[in-house]
Amino acid sequence: MERHRVEVLNEDRWYALNGWLALLPEEEIRRRPQILLARAWTYFFRLSPDQLVPLLREIKELLDNDPASEALAGELDFFRGFCLFLAGRGKSSVQLLKRSLRRIPSGNQELGSAVEVILALALQMHGEGQQALARLESLLADPALAGTALLTRVARALAFLHIISANLTSASTAIQMLRTTAESSNYRYSKAWGLHLQGLVHFHRYEMSEAEWFFQEAVERRDRLHRRAAVDAFCGLALAQMSLGRSREAQNTIEALTKHCARVDTSFLTIAQSCRYRLSLWDSRPEAEVTELVEKPSQPMVHWLECPAITQCRTLVAIGTEQGLKTAELGLEEYLELNRAQHNVLQQIEILPWLALAQQKLKRGEEALETLGRAVRLGAPGVCVRPFIEPGPELDPLLRRLSLKGIEIAFVQQIFSSRDSEWPADPVYASGMRPTPPAFAIPAAAVGPDALTNRELDILELLARRLQDKEIAARLNISRHTVNDHLKHIYQKLGVHGRRKAVAEAKARGILRAR
Repeated sequence: MERHRVEVLNEDRWYALNGWLALLPEEEIRRRPQILLARAWTYFFRLSPDQLVPLLREIKELLDNDPASEALAGELDFFRGFCLFLAGRGKSSVQLLKRSLRRIPSGNQELGSAVEVILALALQMHGEGQQALARLESLLADPALAGTALLTRVARALAFLHIISANLTSASTAIQMLRTTAESSNYRYSKAWGLHLQGLVHFHRYEMSEAEWFFQEAVERRDRLHRRAAVDAFCGLALAQMSLGRSREAQNTIEALTKHCARVDTSFLTIAQSCRYRLSLWDSRPEAEVTELVEKPSQPMVHWLECPAITQCRTLVAIGTEQGLKTAELGLEEYLELNRAQHNVLQQIEILPWLALAQQKLKRGEEALETLGRAVRLGAPGVCVRPFIEPGPELDPLLRRLSLKGIEIAFVQQIFSSRDSEWPADPVYASGMRPTPPAFAIPAAAVGPDALTNRELDILELLARRLQDKEIAARLNISRHTVNDHLKHIYQKLGVHGRRKAVAEAKARGILRAR
């Protein structure tokens, strides 16, 4: 095991370590630092800091008695830097991770790539996101990385940074590189990550049919995926199903998630329960029990789509009692400041619409408008639509006022357009009301580029390049069935029948030029 553990990690087969460890007597494991480090890797991939921290102390004691083990000390630095990152201590994490890179041997690709992933996130947390991006892009340009597991890790880190920055278009480019390399070299762990991250991008762009497909594929590979990511994939699948009007399937997915958490890690049951409460908002039955669900988040929220602390506040806002609204406002402001300090734009966009809604219900309309304006300005560049749709139509008056003030008019209209085109025929929101057409909506006969969804515009561009359905599906990482669904929407909005007529009409109206 000491001879081959690095080789197994480099081959993207970390899960084999579990079987090897099960074969060894515990007393033998505890006297060998390399075997303990193998166990540390299993805790790392499970995201189990509570188990990892005491193990690292044990390893350090062994290594202190062996000053010649520089490479192992570098490995220990990595795990310690990772734990500091989870504790929100970006600067200290960066220092340890950089020291780790200086100590580890060049042949340990898995460790090197893992350090680069966490270092990039720590740099982002510390406000040095541009340095992190430059570092990762430099690594990707190295021809020696072609086809390696290290390339998939670097591409994944780049996707993480772009998602956290709410730059979803750039994230998709990095994810495509990750998925292409993982598929060609059969890196199963990286393939599962690629599916999850692609689902995440579709989810935030409110492309729920595509999000559902990718999350379903990730869930089917849950035993090869990072444990927290697997839980998030279940949550994303359930939320996508609910947004598409399939509440029974969504509830079944949560039941499956609960069983999965009970089997692999009971600490994740809180997330499963939180997502169940979040689904209840769609059924006009917000559950009061969520008010006692969670304590303050103990780890960075990074790109996770289900964070119990935020869902707790969502539910308090939906219930709408004065005391509950004040409690939610305080919590949301605290989490907003936490994510602002950690330079997490994605979670700021997630929090701000709910904070605005709480302020609106507390009769502070101007403050609510300013809060929502901040969210819209952050979400517009990456077309991060979904956070503005999930709160339901109670947010509509504020969105209309922003548009009338000339604030991100195209993006605000994109929010309404995405909801009206993707939401099921009989949606049920927390308020129990059907959405009403926005006051500034333009008629279908005068449709412009902003009346089509972002995905429909993508497909329209590819139609103009004369790509066929199969080619469009491959280019956009969606199914041919989803392509056909989008084509129907495009034809309907443009008032035409057929691909060539759609392209001609789009050019005549300036839609393609505007893109």
